[in-house]
Amino acid sequence: MKKGRRIIILSIITLLIGGIIYLGVNWIAPYAIIVPMRVDPAAHGEQFSHPYHPSQYGLNYDTMAVAVADSISLSGYFVKPANDSIKGAVIFLHGISSCKEVFLNFSRFLAEKGMASALIDLRAHGKSGGQFNTYGYHEREDISQVAASIRKEYGDLPVGVWGNSLGGAMAYQALAHDSSLSFGVIQSTFADLPQIIDDYGKRMIGLRIPGLSDFALKKASGIANFSGFEVSPSESAKDIRQPVYVMHGNEDKNIKIEYGKENFDNIPHQNKVWFEVKGADHYNLPHIASSHVDSVVIPWVLKQMER
Repeated sequence: MKKGRRIIILSIITLLIGGIIYLGVNWIAPYAIIVPMRVDPAAHGEQFSHPYHPSQYGLNYDTMAVAVADSISLSGYFVKPANDSIKGAVIFLHGISSCKEVFLNFSRFLAEKGMASALIDLRAHGKSGGQFNTYGYHEREDISQVAASIRKEYGDLPVGVWGNSLGGAMAYQALAHDSSLSFGVIQSTFADLPQIIDDYGKRMIGLRIPGLSDFALKKASGIANFSGFEVSPSESAKDIRQPVYVMHGNEDKNIKIEYGKENFDNIPHQNKVWFEVKGADHYNLPHIASSHVDSVVIPWVLKQMER
């Protein structure tokens, strides 16, 4: 009797574990890939640099609402120099589960030197529309629409992109997709989407299960109507002809610096710069590199606008 009861209990436990695994692989993991957390900097100010609104920096700005594909509207700010004489513009692209406000300090640096910037909530982030993040597959066209909107409203300006992490991956794809973009500044991004999802999956569950991340990505791709296996910043880099400035922290545990170097090495353009940020991990790079950005990167951006 005891043996029969033990078998029943073990069978129930096995079924429960199997059900949890099935639920996780088929529903939780795919949606975790494509549905980012939306954040409100007013409510989660501790996660962002303060202040978190352009008016609090004394910046001259307009609000933006850019209509893109799938009837999605992107929310943003267009920050102008104080004298309204704009030398060019930068589109800032934030990381996953983040928002446009994280770039306000860099936006201020640009405004002080006569450059404008568009701070955009990516689709499915912040106050923008959209339900799913597609890692640049659809967003590369969104970025082109933002650039076109800037030129329509403010004149035929040189427009570049500046992306961090997820935004950096999108910047690579946007530069390859749209030759009208003038340049790119890219921080801390991955080389290949299936690869980085596999890395994150291993870190989350403590081991790598062959085929598990690919299965979840395939499922996510079907839900969000994109091909996740085609998202490869390292491949996009091969088609870039614009100048690019790449930064990566040498202590980044989330995205290996080797991935950043792979992307950089694939850029055929000779006007490219690699900068390894000593002591920076994935999250503190903007802070550690801020003086370098102000003294070196922004003058480099200004030079690209003057070409």
